[in-house]
Amino acid sequence: MKKPKRIVIGALFAVGVIIVVGTLVWYSAHRRAQDLKAQASRAIVAWVFEGQPIPGFKDIEQLQGFSDVSVMRKADRWYVICDILPQDISLSDNPRIERISTDEARAIQDEAITTREGSFLWIGFSYDRAGRVTASSNEIRLTAVVIYGVLGGDAYEFIFTKVDGQLNVTGRHTGGS
Repeated sequence: MKKPKRIVIGALFAVGVIIVVGTLVWYSAHRRAQDLKAQASRAIVAWVFEGQPIPGFKDIEQLQGFSDVSVMRKADRWYVICDILPQDISLSDNPRIERISTDEARAIQDEAITTREGSFLWIGFSYDRAGRVTASSNEIRLTAVVIYGVLGGDAYEFIFTKVDGQLNVTGRHTGGS
């Protein structure tokens, strides 16, 4: 009677260890994916609104500096919509940049664009041909849509990868003015 009881206790202990280890591995991967999303989103915000090159960007030379940054800077407010990250994660220290939700953007977008009081940057996941999101702890595919007043807008697609702690980026202009 004692032997089967020990086997059951041992099996329950082993299952408990597997659950704890599995949870820690999942959380670690989730945390790395969140860190990559935040780092990639911050790089896009700095590229669009402040004209800073995206670190590790090696694919398309003409996109090293956002070409319409002067148009973006003319707006009184710079709005960033990035629903892929929790609202409490800051994407810039610049006081002119305001992070808003998609619903808030819909409410103010028409007025802000026509009065030239706001420029918008929407950052979201890109989807592959099968309609799936490409995101892991080491790679993320993002779309950036820039709307600058009545003057138009542009769209870009980026693939951010992290290898040995280094951020690598490829990207392309996918449409717009």
